[in-house]
Amino acid sequence: MSKQENFLSAIASAIRGSSGTSDPIQASQFATKIQQLRRYRWADSALTYCEPRALEAVDVAKSYWIARASGRGFVYSGGATFLDGSPLNNSSGQGLIDCSTYIHLVMRGIPYHKSPYANTGANATYNASALATNTAYAWADDHIRSSNTLGGMVRYAADLAAYYWAAGRAFTDASLRKPGDLIFHSTKQNSRFLSISHVSIVSDNIDQYYNVTDVTNTVVRTNYANRNADIVFFARPDYERIPQQTYTFDPEYNYLAYPWIFGDSKTYASGVTATASEAGVTTSCSGATAATTIPIVSSNYPLYLPAGTYHLSGTPAYRDRRARVDYSYWGLRLYPADGRTITSQVKGYTSASYGSAPTVTVTQSQAFVWDKGYGATFSIDSPMSFYANLYISKTPTASAYSGTDLWTPTLRRIA
Repeated sequence: MSKQENFLSAIASAIRGSSGTSDPIQASQFATKIQQLRRYRWADSALTYCEPRALEAVDVAKSYWIARASGRGFVYSGGATFLDGSPLNNSSGQGLIDCSTYIHLVMRGIPYHKSPYANTGANATYNASALATNTAYAWADDHIRSSNTLGGMVRYAADLAAYYWAAGRAFTDASLRKPGDLIFHSTKQNSRFLSISHVSIVSDNIDQYYNVTDVTNTVVRTNYANRNADIVFFARPDYERIPQQTYTFDPEYNYLAYPWIFGDSKTYASGVTATASEAGVTTSCSGATAATTIPIVSSNYPLYLPAGTYHLSGTPAYRDRRARVDYSYWGLRLYPADGRTITSQVKGYTSASYGSAPTVTVTQSQAFVWDKGYGATFSIDSPMSFYANLYISKTPTASAYSGTDLWTPTLRRIA
């Protein structure tokens, strides 16, 4: 290669590095490409972060993944979803979805169970104009329904990219990414904004992201290491809605909120039926024939927790042997995904004196944190992943499990 060719190649590399593209650039395009660079300004050092609200957005994104993992069928349908006037579902009842429809719903704060896709009827339709932004979330963005900046709905991945770039929310330094940030990808040169063709959202573990793509399971969680070469830039939605204020964490945020991995309703071989709703998990039985384990967070896709001190609760509280810290009849269990031993402080009874609520807290070191009905606290000094389940023995009392109970799985970071 001649010196001139080396020089031109260096210019092309510099343009690609500044514009976020990986596509070949001809020398005849240099002037245009350099002129365009003046339009793209990144906010790599200017963006604040509101973790509790960003994690709410991650939960909304996760709800579609949980629905799919629990049996809801989806089919990738690029540019042809209910947002475009196409059917909501195909003839098999599978939801027609693409990456930008998914992120559009997430950014409007609409979880799966409140979305049009909760309707699983064959050939179902939905009028996009009836879609209401979920104002229960302060960060939910109704402007993407109809943006003055873009002159209409913020519909496609490139539209979302232009929308967040114009709002000054874009950055290119991958080391700055956090849960809830959006990722914009370009798989090929096109006429769209920065050739953007795909969008995803960073999960609670920054080494993974949720997205909808043309693969077997459609709504998937992708390892960042497996797909990052096509990333053009990141964007941080304005989760704060409060200028000049940054939050570290919200002690009221529940890491184990609905939905859960077992689905909305399941009857186990033991005879126990578990039904899920936003209120919690209702278990019922007329006489269990065996112990029952109800998964709420999968061991295959565990929950990622940052360092801190946590309080686990939500097990129905009884004044009997179910609340004994030295017995294993009943409770909400949280397991380190790597199998390590974890130390926790569990509140419960230490003897058969059940006359009043327990006041004793016992330190336990074992393979899980176990809430027996009166709470458990633990600390981790570095990020860890966990899975969780509800456990009901065949005989949590002296007889087989019968009746109805409401479990409210709750995990809060308290320090």
